[in-house]
Amino acid sequence: MSPLPHKTGGLGGMQSLAVNAGFVKGELAVLKALMHFSDWSFGENITAGIDAIAKRSGLKPRQTKTLLSRLEDANAIEIVERSPGGRGRTHKRRICLERLVQMAQERAELEESSDEGLKQCNPQPKQCNARPQTVQSVRRNSAADAPNQSRRPMKRPPPTSESATNDNAGDRYPRDLEAEAALLKYGVSNAKARKLAITTSVSEIQAGIGLVKGAGNGVRSPAGMLVKLIEDGTAASEAARAAARMDRRQTPELPAWRVRRVDALFSALRQFHSVDVWSEISRSIREVRDVVPTNAGIAVLGLLSDDDLRDVEKHPREMLDKLRQAAVEYGAKAQRNQSTRPMRRAVTEAGAPR
Repeated sequence: MSPLPHKTGGLGGMQSLAVNAGFVKGELAVLKALMHFSDWSFGENITAGIDAIAKRSGLKPRQTKTLLSRLEDANAIEIVERSPGGRGRTHKRRICLERLVQMAQERAELEESSDEGLKQCNPQPKQCNARPQTVQSVRRNSAADAPNQSRRPMKRPPPTSESATNDNAGDRYPRDLEAEAALLKYGVSNAKARKLAITTSVSEIQAGIGLVKGAGNGVRSPAGMLVKLIEDGTAASEAARAAARMDRRQTPELPAWRVRRVDALFSALRQFHSVDVWSEISRSIREVRDVVPTNAGIAVLGLLSDDDLRDVEKHPREMLDKLRQAAVEYGAKAQRNQSTRPMRRAVTEAGAPR
């Protein structure tokens, strides 16, 4: 009996999971190509042949065939239905997302243990006294320390938001201080929290904490996993999806069919996979995703009018060109309004250009 499918956050979520699992170079390119040809939700229904996968990954067919065998040996993919052979017949594959999640967790635990080992191998240097002690001072210090030899050292209290705001608070923004306080409260080190607070919003931190809690009790270092999710962009993607869901709930006048029409547009574009114009189409899609990572965000921001959304099946390429132009204009305007923040955060927090 095959295991239950593991649902991801779309194509971007699967690709981030492949990177976290430790795949590099050729194997990562082939795995991303397979993810592109999957259903983007469970990593299933992959019917692309060797030539299509090789063209998508930028490799030769022979190299692609070898790398597919390696991925099968690593249990990253499996063949669900084998083809009997013949021209135009291909195997049906699926991506074992549950195996990728396990590999990502094992890799995070290994990195955490290696960091702890380095800390143990590098002890703190001893501090020498500035003035030599006299015989009387040595006797006085030994007598004072004698009753406290069996007493355990007091633990340092955990940092709070007040301690974070009191540390050079005059030279920093309130948003950075709030983000740093949230990271410190979850157990992130002072130096790492200060560094991440400059480029991370509170909503992204909360989204990352939600992902860590959703991983269950098997996480060895929740703080380390939170830092990893923030650094690889997974927390930002989850925050963007949460903001899009919140916008849909707060705007009841927005018809739900707009979200479905945007989904229909990208579904209609899949028919051009085997056509020579697919490189141009994929480049336009990447330009749109760099500004608005989700279909719900496109519907909420209103980058396409209702009349354009009704014609997505008839003229998908023309609608994609309009969407790309609108996304580029929106991104430029959002970047001018909030030049100190990344463009992805402007889409997540602002919702629409002011």
